[in-house]
Amino acid sequence: ECDFADSNDIRGTIERLKDKHTQFRNGKLTAKEFGNWQKAIGLNYEPDSLLMDSELADIVQPADHYVHDWMHCLFVQGIFHTVTWLMFGAIKDAFTSMSLNKLFQQLYDWTSFWVQPSDIKGSKLQDCFLPKRLESNKRAKVFKCKASDGLGLYQLIGLWLAFFNMPTGLCKAACNAYLRMCDIIDFLVGCSHEGHNITPDGLGSRIYQFLNSFVDAGWKYRMHQKFHRLVHFPTHLRNHKFLVSCFVHERLQ
Repeated sequence: ECDFADSNDIRGTIERLKDKHTQFRNGKLTAKEFGNWQKAIGLNYEPDSLLMDSELADIVQPADHYVHDWMHCLFVQGIFHTVTWLMFGAIKDAFTSMSLNKLFQQLYDWTSFWVQPSDIKGSKLQDCFLPKRLESNKRAKVFKCKASDGLGLYQLIGLWLAFFNMPTGLCKAACNAYLRMCDIIDFLVGCSHEGHNITPDGLGSRIYQFLNSFVDAGWKYRMHQKFHRLVHFPTHLRNHKFLVSCFVHERLQ
């Protein structure tokens, strides 16, 4: 039931922001009043920003040009970390002989078999399953790892589930939710490359399959705002034909 703002609405807000700033400069508004006004509309007065440049009014369309960043959505305190930890808990509960310590040891051994591409630098993937990392995860109640490690791990964990857990028929809903998430990540990675053949409808179908499987696993109470962000990606793909993997202002030059 949200009333979505279009680019004209946002530009109208920018013009009012400029007017309020002029009132502040002329002493008609106090610094606190102007600050409260900025907080109320969710925008700050930044004279050098693209939105403030009137010459770009016909070029920059904020509502249409905006694209969510799938890397942060999935891998920065994101969906991957939530789903992975919940799936680990489901496996521990389903297998009477399994503990989180034993599960982490199995995954440490499993990921140690795999070698990352030579151009990927950083920590070893198996280090995400060290005992000290498990204790940190327990305190946070989420699987903790860097975005680059998560991107390297998601398929390896998926293979581990497919080979060793799915055949048992135990915690099927949890494993299915994880593998549905892997489908989304595969598609999002593909959408970041030029010449891909992924369609918005195909991506949207997998997103809704994942969201439904997450609810079927009994985890609806663990949904956070990044789960909702997923539903915007098919529209982004339809509008721009590709998806960016990180916010522009966070790219390393």
